[in-house]
Amino acid sequence: MEQDVIFKIANQDWEFEAIHRLNYETFVEEIPQHGRNPEGRLVDKFHHQNTYVVATRGRELLGMLAVRDVRPFSLDSKLPDLDSHLPPGQSLCEIRLLAIRKNQRNSMIYKGLMQGVRKLFHDNGYDIGVISGLLDRVRLYERMGFLPFGPLVGTEQARFQPMLITPVQFDKYFGDKIDWQSARLDAENTQTDQNFLPGPVKISPIVQKALSRPPVSHRSASFMAFFQKVRQKLCLLNNARHVEIMTGSGTLANDVVAAQLSLLPGKGLVLVNGEFGKRLASNAKGMRLNYEAWDFGWARPIDYAAVERRLEQEPEISWLWTPHCETSTGMVNDIARLADIAHAHGAKLALDCVSSIGAIPVDLSRVYLASGTSGKGLASFAGLAMVYYNHELPPYQNALPRYLDLSYYRENDGVAFTLPTNLVFALDAALDLLDIRGKAETTARMARQVRQELRHEGFSLLVPDELVLDAVVTIEMPEGIDSVQVGDALLRQGIQLSYKSRYLAERNHIQICFMGMNSEQSIRDLVPMLREAMPKVSA
Repeated sequence: MEQDVIFKIANQDWEFEAIHRLNYETFVEEIPQHGRNPEGRLVDKFHHQNTYVVATRGRELLGMLAVRDVRPFSLDSKLPDLDSHLPPGQSLCEIRLLAIRKNQRNSMIYKGLMQGVRKLFHDNGYDIGVISGLLDRVRLYERMGFLPFGPLVGTEQARFQPMLITPVQFDKYFGDKIDWQSARLDAENTQTDQNFLPGPVKISPIVQKALSRPPVSHRSASFMAFFQKVRQKLCLLNNARHVEIMTGSGTLANDVVAAQLSLLPGKGLVLVNGEFGKRLASNAKGMRLNYEAWDFGWARPIDYAAVERRLEQEPEISWLWTPHCETSTGMVNDIARLADIAHAHGAKLALDCVSSIGAIPVDLSRVYLASGTSGKGLASFAGLAMVYYNHELPPYQNALPRYLDLSYYRENDGVAFTLPTNLVFALDAALDLLDIRGKAETTARMARQVRQELRHEGFSLLVPDELVLDAVVTIEMPEGIDSVQVGDALLRQGIQLSYKSRYLAERNHIQICFMGMNSEQSIRDLVPMLREAMPKVSA
């Protein structure tokens, strides 16, 4: 079994030896502050005055910070008039030697070390802690609560910004009373403010609390009444007459849509301009539909005029099916235009709305069938699939597998099979929290800022602004830069982006998504940290 990560004050000989070696790796080999030596160890000149907060796993040192309160500080030698930049009469300490092994650099290691320093502050009555912040890491230190003061110091090879932290800043950034003495850490399984995935998204504590309610019978009268209200909320949100909810993913919802399309006469067109259009074609093939997949090219807009001409020439085409938002690229296909074309030629429009519902206002009033899910934009837990529709269903005739037959759900008041009631409780809480127009406005503002900063830094974006869903920003990595390595580097910093999906990795793309509870504060350091991750990979 994997050992816990322990945060503690160093007090063992092996810990001090590991500190000297990590000191050398960081401040000789990575940051050239000191000359090399054949021993591969660097003993700090204030070693015997330092108190070291360390992160260990077994007998492996993962990271360290040193605290020292004996003057002169090392910052005194860089900034001789240090006291003139600080309030008088304060109890000072210096925080030094932040060093974390490259493969362990994630937000939780930083946080655990800073929790230990916070404890030393309170135990010793320090008023201010000062650091020499390496210039290219100032944003990182600011995210840890440090404030810059005074002029830049150091040499051309190593420039520093003096920075300080107070107990108020410690309590603001690290005051959640986590027991820093012992914690199991896993950057990939830790929910942080830096979640920019399309799913799973960051979820409100209110939604998490709803999920933890005691489960109830899905057949009980009270739950059935509650469930109908949840269905009503979904219909009102998306301007649809009906919705059925089933246990499963968005893929299941699309299989249900395919099953319903199999009952229509004529043939269909699946309109493809990305990975999820291709998957709809796969759903159609699996259901043995009479269809043709029309591929417009990766990240290319649908040629609506060509679609209209096709329907004029082939009246046997009775349905169109395409993603609303093509998540693999971020491109939005035009619902209103497609609905106009379909209705003008007596065809029915089906949509994959898994990524758009909950991210932007969606009007399904002229759509025959649409799929959705409880995760992603709705910011609840994955596990509930939804199919929206506006027509009246025929009586159940056992024409389809029951799990895929909307009529069977309709005849059972929506609860045709076992439903995880806790997922419904969580979905209801998420719907109550969702201000779709306010969220869309905030997302658009964040996306504009991020896209502008990315372009300023020279990054290439896949989809033009006028065709993109604000909640998805797709970055084309430069030649010679591996998107997966960049994504891994950011993950170690506690920033979760979308990059591991096969269709992204094959094209060397990274996505920044704003599907969940993203705050404008959370994007402050996003682009700078992406930029910082690049040289580490290309060097």
